[in-house]
Amino acid sequence: MYQGEREMAAFNKKLGTFELTGLPPAPRGVPQVAERAGISRPTLHSIELGLPTVSIGLYFQVLLVLGLENDILQVAQDDILGRKLQDANLITKGRSPKRTTPHE
Repeated sequence: MYQGEREMAAFNKKLGTFELTGLPPAPRGVPQVAERAGISRPTLHSIELGLPTVSIGLYFQVLLVLGLENDILQVAQDDILGRKLQDANLITKGRSPKRTTPHE
C-alpha cells in the first residue's frame, strides 16, 4: 500500500503490505469479497497483488468487509512522515474572490 497521489509509484511512500491469506472461504450464497466491498474483481486482484495504483480507500473497504479494519491503524502508526506533515500546519491557498460581472 502506498501513500501519495503521484502517477509513478516510485515517487509515493510505501506504507506497508497486506497478505490476505488464511481466510476461510465464504459459505455458499454469501456474496464474495469484491461484491461485498462494492469493487470489481480485477480491482480486488490488484489489491491482492499490492499494486500502487489502487487507492487507499479501496484497501480500507476490503479490510472492512473482512473485519480487519483495525489493521490499517497499525500501518498508520509507522507513518512518521505523515505525522510530521499533519503537525506542520501547512499553509493552504485561500480561495479567490468571486468575479463580479458588470450589470448593464
